[in-house]
Amino acid sequence: MIKLPKFPGMASLKKWVKDWAKKNTVKIDNRDWYFAFLLDNGKEKFLFTKSGITDFVLEDDIFSWYTKGYITFKNNDRVLERTVFPKLMLKLMRTDPPYKMRGDGRDLLSINFSPKVTAINSFIAKTMGLDIQPEPEVYNLDNTYAIYDCKTEYDEGGDELKTLYFWDIRYQQLLERNVHFSTGLIKSKTDPKLKKEIRQTTNKQRSIKTGVAIKEFLKVALKDTPVSLKFDDKWDEGEAEIFYSSPAQYKGVNDLDWLMDCHVSAKASKNDMSILKYDTYIKKWTLMPVFEYFGKALKGKEAGDFQQDKFTVAYNTGNIPKFLSLIPNKKKAPTYTMGSYGKAWKDKMKGKIKKQIELTEMSELELVEWRFEDLVGLDNQNLITTFAVHSYNMEEKELNVDVYKNEIQTVTENFQKDYLEKNFMAKAKPLIAHNITKGKRDRSVMNNLFTLSNDEKLRLIKGRNQLYKNLIFLNNACNITIKGNTHRRTGRFFSIDRRDKYYENDYDNKVLGQYFIVNVKHKFSEETYTNEILGVKPYRFAKLKLEQKNVIK
Repeated sequence: MIKLPKFPGMASLKKWVKDWAKKNTVKIDNRDWYFAFLLDNGKEKFLFTKSGITDFVLEDDIFSWYTKGYITFKNNDRVLERTVFPKLMLKLMRTDPPYKMRGDGRDLLSINFSPKVTAINSFIAKTMGLDIQPEPEVYNLDNTYAIYDCKTEYDEGGDELKTLYFWDIRYQQLLERNVHFSTGLIKSKTDPKLKKEIRQTTNKQRSIKTGVAIKEFLKVALKDTPVSLKFDDKWDEGEAEIFYSSPAQYKGVNDLDWLMDCHVSAKASKNDMSILKYDTYIKKWTLMPVFEYFGKALKGKEAGDFQQDKFTVAYNTGNIPKFLSLIPNKKKAPTYTMGSYGKAWKDKMKGKIKKQIELTEMSELELVEWRFEDLVGLDNQNLITTFAVHSYNMEEKELNVDVYKNEIQTVTENFQKDYLEKNFMAKAKPLIAHNITKGKRDRSVMNNLFTLSNDEKLRLIKGRNQLYKNLIFLNNACNITIKGNTHRRTGRFFSIDRRDKYYENDYDNKVLGQYFIVNVKHKFSEETYTNEILGVKPYRFAKLKLEQKNVIK
């Protein structure tokens, strides 16, 4: 057993784990990885070995700003917390005492996992002067988590298996804390014109932009903790202003959820919804509109900054007739013009290597590795339809009903123009994937909602933005299980195209193309490492022609 040093704080703990990962190389799936998993209770430490871990899952979901997962390991003879030697003998043997589970959410799991790339050190790369390792901002899984639950089981061979469930330490802290926060207090510090006492000002005077409120809340809620409080430079400050003070019964997570539910992105981003994430790769908080995510999917006909994986699928119908070779390929996925090393070299010429696209990111999928699922009819009819938003202005004693901006045909046209046509490949233009039925058109199928807000921008949250959200995240989906790689995360894109030439058909027009990644699981099981990736695709390449006249309304 390794004699572990004492760590005076989280920073020193993370540094040790990072340094140890560089020294400790393990082989998984015949690939070399830098590997360090350390459990820490503030005094005792437990360093996991690869052979001792039976299962490890790390999940990243687009609707959760934090990552979470579980680790299962062999705990025969209670090896984690029990030893047969007395403390004096352990000291003479220069061995650490057994670990003590705290059970208070302060057992910390610090992980550092990244690929040790050798393929890039090829002859061509060396002759070009390329001898590099993957950028941490792209490939390094590195974060500290809090253990919030545990479970003990036994396998068929009688081995005791202990499972520790974890999530980001920041989430654990916000889950516990009552945070005294008010936008009025923030406004009084930043606005020198606000000379009145806060109690004598109006709610409007105490209001700040929603994106600013979210950032300032995180600063207040996590100000005395040793976790990262860095924010991305392109933080979305939002368009609407709100006044908010934390209710006494709210925990930090409730405050944050409330603020996010009130957020409308800036005008330049079409006043849509934004996604809050703590990015464990760049170690910063990000708040980015979906409009901005989609804008990074494509650059002309090449992969955009957020397009990371390109998969191909075979025709799967036996031998293809030779005359099909005369049919021109109609690409439905972006290309990488300079190949895997080309992009890295091109960036290096600019002075910094920003991204390396590995050969595994342009691989062929077997039939059993991917599943496509159609838009669910129940969701289509009930949730992808007009959202009429009702509100009542008490001062003016006026009832408002917002319909036009939230009407299914209007929203669909704007969505196609702003989100699809500029950002995804198509010979003419990409088209919406859902079907607008007769009931939706004549508004016999619609939703009526009520809000207390008199702010037109905030009312977009209940209507148009909710419809945008449903259009994207409830649409056609593809689930892929593929050989694992650490660069995969939510908020990025993968693409699927046919390997062989084929006749144009409705199925491929629906299935092929770029998918927005909404869920990623990194899964280790003994000697294998896989990714489960879920992506959604709200567009198709040709208009869907369906019978309309003789269909039940």
